Formats: sequence, C-alpha cells, structure tokens
Amino acid sequence: MIDDPQRVSGAVRGDLLIVADPDGAHRWRFVPDLGTAKSWLLLDECPDCTALVPISRIATRADLGAYRDTDDPSDGSPDEFYTDPAHHPDCGLAAHS
Repeated sequence: MIDDPQRVSGAVRGDLLIVADPDGAHRWRFVPDLGTAKSWLLLDECPDCTALVPISRIATRADLGAYRDTDDPSDGSPDEFYTDPAHHPDCGLAAHS
C-alpha cells in the first residue's frame, strides 16, 4: 500500500493498494471504499479521458471477474467514478464542479 497521488482528504493522502496477477500480466489498483469496510474501489481507465478513476466496487474475486467480463467498463460505475479528482478537466463523463 502506498500514498495515493490523486486522492487527498484534507492534508492526508489516501491509500492506494496495488495487486499484481500471479503471472505478472496485470496490476490492479484499488482505493478504499469510504462508504463501507467491505469493499474496495477498483481504479481503471476512464473511457473518455483515460485517467485512472474508481470504476467498479469490488468486494470479492467474483466481482473482479464480473468486471473483467464486461463490455462497457463504466456501466454501473459507483458515484465516485463521476466525481473523482483524477479525471482530466475536459472529460465528458466527469461531474465537474
């Protein structure tokens, strides 16, 4: 676990968990789901701006498998997907304030 360079709460950096597949082919990045202690938010590329943003809520390996099998990664994304600060300023999917 390392400090998250994009997500900050006050003056404290958030946590970023990086998990590698056993074969080393893929690295999964997660941030804590602040709404519950039972899941993590998977970071993946935004389909519009390619920034790494919370794209799926993951509580089990089955959730990760379901995410990997989907055609549209942003379909059913958590609210945090739209409000994440990592989106690029011109992203059409972000809820810019």
